[in-house]
Amino acid sequence: MVPYKMYLQMKRKQKRLLQVNYLNNNYKPFLKERFFFFYFFDFNNFIAVDWSGDKSKFQKGISVAQCPMGRYAPKIIKAEDRYWSRSSLIKWLLKEVTEKKTLIGFDFSFAYPFYDCFSYFPGIKDSPISPYKLWKKIDNINNKLANFYGGGIWSEEPYSNYYNSPNLKGTLYKSRRRFTEIKAKNKIHSPSPTFNCVGP
Repeated sequence: MVPYKMYLQMKRKQKRLLQVNYLNNNYKPFLKERFFFFYFFDFNNFIAVDWSGDKSKFQKGISVAQCPMGRYAPKIIKAEDRYWSRSSLIKWLLKEVTEKKTLIGFDFSFAYPFYDCFSYFPGIKDSPISPYKLWKKIDNINNKLANFYGGGIWSEEPYSNYYNSPNLKGTLYKSRRRFTEIKAKNKIHSPSPTFNCVGP
């Protein structure tokens, strides 16, 4: 339950917000969402990560940008070594979230297509039924691999059959696409399907 004093503060801030919205109704949805978001979470540190899943010791594809609260431009954060590794990045992120109220955005696929077949791995009896269970399964398969590498599933039966991987092209591999890839294909270009794990 929200304490009464906090409730009064929320109502006063909401009143001021509504006054601003009245002056500029075009920004009403944005301002209202921003008010509730920053009131409760109050982030002061923002980090964007372009992730990489390659097997190398260092991941040349990882890029990191950071900016504080306010009207500041993001800055590219360089790794202590020549390139980031997933392990060094996670270590740095843990330090950041310990010291600051941090919002982190990752550029990677959070799950595979599901609703086209109502399954991530059609035909497997214990196939995960949610993104959380999917990543738990992947984590369990790869938990002995260094540097948070996730490619161990490509050699794990029966899941390996669903991937086009550097190891093999599975017999059940299909060019399945999530709604985001379908929309991107119609608007701009065609992103690679998430089960296709080869390429640049």
